[in-house]
Amino acid sequence: MFLLALACTAGIYLGLHFSVWILVPTSFLGVLGYLATAWALGPVNPVTTLVLLAACQASYLLGVLLREHYHQLVSRLMISSA
Repeated sequence: MFLLALACTAGIYLGLHFSVWILVPTSFLGVLGYLATAWALGPVNPVTTLVLLAACQASYLLGVLLREHYHQLVSRLMISSA
């Protein structure tokens, strides 16, 4: 459950700040990290990997859709984006 929340949070952040090409290396590194952990700790469940990738990409789309509203809110509150 923690990994799913982490994937969704990362996807929204990536959607707000980056273009679509960020998903390729992020997905690749996510799969490699999961496989390395699963190899060290036990059997690999491919369904879990697919669910995490789908959650990250779906939340990326949410971040892209919220991008305009996010920038309006930042400009209204005069917050400098880092």
